Amino acid sequence: MLLRQVAQRFDRTIGNATTKARLGGDEFAAILGTASESEIDRICNAILHTLDAPFVIEQNQIALRYQPKVDLRSGYTRGVEALVHWNHPLHGIVPAHQFVPVAERTGLIHALSRWVLRTAIAQCDAWRRVGLEIPVAVNLSPRNFHDEQLPGYIERLQQRHKLPAKLIEIEITESVILTDAQHISSALHDLSRKGMRIFIDDFGTGYSSLGHLKKLPVTGVKIDRMFISQVTSHAHDAAIVR
Repeated sequence: MLLRQVAQRFDRTIGNATTKARLGGDEFAAILGTASESEIDRICNAILHTLDAPFVIEQNQIALRYQPKVDLRSGYTRGVEALVHWNHPLHGIVPAHQFVPVAERTGLIHALSRWVLRTAIAQCDAWRRVGLEIPVAVNLSPRNFHDEQLPGYIERLQQRHKLPAKLIEIEITESVILTDAQHISSALHDLSRKGMRIFIDDFGTGYSSLGHLKKLPVTGVKIDRMFISQVTSHAHDAAIVR
């Protein structure tokens, strides 16, 4: 599928070459006949440029699961967290922690996160239409905040579905606070002003201080599981959580 898309882009870019061919593997060639040196340079630059745009080959293998957030006193579900996973045809269900770091390194995290936002917000809208007004939380990567268009993108999704902003929750890990504090703070304040709620995930495992925390428009913190898992048997963990 990738090779077909590459060939189609080359075909459109090269235009009326005498011969265009795939030589084998990932090698392509064109005979340009009597083209001048400047024309060859132009075509070569155009070929490089046409490869800049992403190649979309999603076979509908990415899906979301919604993990409930339950009020332990009442037993009611107060919201859900959208968790992405990969339904791989050979390896079965691949959890996010196995492929999201790869997406972050390759730059695909922007497309992945936007897909998660679109899907989760559409699901929130579908639930609301049948009488279930349930907040949906989406995890964002530190790299997402390098996308200056992200707050506006989220707002457009919210307006398209006519959702109350309070039903959209953004979760960021504690480490995000230290990645690019000023840049991230600006984005989070923008989302908060629009009425969306911000939560700090994995709280207690990083190096941020309460001083960092008070500068952000944070609705709440999600204490890391390392403190929760033994809270009933370790007094220190219980004291920290309390």
